Amino acid sequence: MASTNLGSVQRAADLIRAYITETPVLSSASISQEIGDDIKVFMKCECFQRTGSFKFRGALNAILSYEIENGPIKSVVTHSSGNHGKALALAARARGIVAHVVMPEDAPQVKKDAVRDAGGKVVLVPNNYEARKRAAKQIQEREGALLIHSSHDHRVMSGQGTLALEFLAQVARQGEALDVIVCPVGGGGLVAGVARAVEGLAAAGLLPGGGPVAVVGAEP
Repeated sequence: MASTNLGSVQRAADLIRAYITETPVLSSASISQEIGDDIKVFMKCECFQRTGSFKFRGALNAILSYEIENGPIKSVVTHSSGNHGKALALAARARGIVAHVVMPEDAPQVKKDAVRDAGGKVVLVPNNYEARKRAAKQIQEREGALLIHSSHDHRVMSGQGTLALEFLAQVARQGEALDVIVCPVGGGGLVAGVARAVEGLAAAGLLPGGGPVAVVGAEP
């Protein structure tokens, strides 16, 4: 059974490198001082990633890795209230395929427009999880589309995990080493991918500075 591990994250990094932005790492003296005198805080600014979030990494890797393993894709489908849908729409457009994005009908108009601007076909349904899930399943069956969940997909998690490889290397180039990575947690795909990448690097003795590095999830 396929899973997320260091190897899958490294393969994802190779696959998506030509499409993504290596987002900057910034440090904040004021935040560091507020936390403690011996603490230095680094921020991985994925707000500068294409589509404005880390979600593009996972969506893109899901499509590219599936194509390598199984051949061409006709279309993809997901249900999302915003960021994953926009990311999948842009990733699909980059590969010349159709993306169907099921969204709650009361989602902010700016989010609906963002998905459409990225090339996605928006399908509106009542704002409840079962309705979104059912609509996505119907499109999957009718269109022969590949269903790509925002977090419950090992390819998506591997793509999100590439952030950890990048972050650790960038901080190391500044002559520093991370000892804790704090990830926001929604569906859990980011923190899972980062944790598996860090776990694999630690097991192989490849953590910059020698480690250890803790991975912590924080619900926004």
